[in-house]
Amino acid sequence: MWKWIREHGIVATTIGVVLAGALTFTLAPLQEVFAQRAVDRDQERSDAARAPISVEGVRRDEEVLRSLSFPGIVPPEYVHKSAQPGFLPPEVVETGMVQDFEEGTGDPPRVFDQFFFTLVGQHSETVKIRDIDVRVTYRQEPLSGSLGYWTPQGAMAQEPLGFDLDSANTRARQMVPDSSPPEETGRMYFDERQVTLEKNEKIEFKAAIMTRSCRCEFVLDVSTDDGRTVEVNNDGKPFKISGFAHVYDAPYAHDISVDRVVPCRWPDECLTRY
Repeated sequence: MWKWIREHGIVATTIGVVLAGALTFTLAPLQEVFAQRAVDRDQERSDAARAPISVEGVRRDEEVLRSLSFPGIVPPEYVHKSAQPGFLPPEVVETGMVQDFEEGTGDPPRVFDQFFFTLVGQHSETVKIRDIDVRVTYRQEPLSGSLGYWTPQGAMAQEPLGFDLDSANTRARQMVPDSSPPEETGRMYFDERQVTLEKNEKIEFKAAIMTRSCRCEFVLDVSTDDGRTVEVNNDGKPFKISGFAHVYDAPYAHDISVDRVVPCRWPDECLTRY
């Protein structure tokens, strides 16, 4: 009797060990699959809860001294003082830099300004930037009281990304690299290029904003291939730009030879003499 139990007990134990090993061999890959699916679900929930990209490093070139426009008539001394660093009164509007000007027409020049921003990928999957559009949030005529015109204008290298606030086409435009003043290629930026971002990958854009007749506030809308949109703004506020008025009550220009603000005839004398 005991002999039979010992013999069959050994067999049962052997069978149990074999079955346990087989189950372990079979279940281990399944456990890995389940674990990976759990990780994937966590990543999907994380991606759904956050924007596909973030925006950082937004800045404007503050080294450039821009022309100033005022709502009323002010003396030249006040115009000159307003141009000093850190003094800009709240009612004064900075104009863009001259992009092009045709002398003898009486028309004000087209202007541009530029700023920089960085986009950062935030999703576990690759994010494709579909397009970037400018969205004007405020539009008025340029101030026409007094003008303080400073040169040189448009001395900075042109950016590969441009936006025309006077056009119904709000999409990002391709610009001629290093052209100064800015020059458009006639093509849309994202028709020519594909931009994708992996998680934590960064790309910096340099944008030129152009107008001839607008005193505008605006933001940029970055659209991605998942149908979402991320806004680029100036620390929670819109960016600002202003063109020049057709006529000013009191136009002045900065005479660099004597470091004074002097009266001038707008636009030809102000733009070509000083």
